[in-house]
Amino acid sequence: MFKKIIFVSSSLFLISSASADIYVTLGCEDYKTEEAKSLCKSYEEERMQAFEENSILHKKLKDLKAQLRELSE
Repeated sequence: MFKKIIFVSSSLFLISSASADIYVTLGCEDYKTEEAKSLCKSYEEERMQAFEENSILHKKLKDLKAQLRELSE
């Protein structure tokens, strides 16, 4: 069981590390062509939407965990 916990923890860390770069802003004004700037802005909008959705899901999971704790008492 201990090995499973380590594996899951390390897997989650790797996933978090690999996807962390999507939360870094790109600096769209640094791109030279209008097409690149437009694509960058689209990326930024999608990134912010994903961040907001992730925040909502995190809050829901936190609330569910609190409810489970209350029920288990």
